[in-house]
Formats: sequence, C-alpha cells, structure tokens
Amino acid sequence: MEKFYLPVTWEESGVVEVKASSLEDAIEYFKENTHDIETPYEKYYVDSSFGLSAEETEEIRFIHEDEKKRREQA
Repeated sequence: MEKFYLPVTWEESGVVEVKASSLEDAIEYFKENTHDIETPYEKYYVDSSFGLSAEETEEIRFIHEDEKKRREQA
C-alpha cells in the first residue's frame, strides 16, 4: 500500500496573562498586540477540530507530492 500525506489542522485553546489596569484594557492590549504575546504553556485540544486543511483533491495532491519529495531527500 502507498503512503499518502494529507494536510491537516487542529485547534488548541489556553489562557494567556496580560498586565493592564482593567479587563477592558487587557482585552484591547491583546487585540492590538497578538503578534507579541506568547502562546500559552498549557494548551488543550479543541474537540472535533482535527480535519483536512485543504478540500480540493488537486491541492491535496500537490501537498502530498511536495511532502513525499521532502521526505525522500531527508
């Protein structure tokens, strides 16, 4: 049987610490600075979030072939 490499994604959740003078300020800071905030240390899988990250067969074929080549070169 042949191996196929399928692109997948899943979602995780967690809690981050933000220092601010109020909850509203913390939320605003978070929204404006998400690129500077580290992802949570403790992460939890979001139920039913695991799935294909592409739907079109041709796109999946391209990703499969690319991954296959990458693994052969490793």
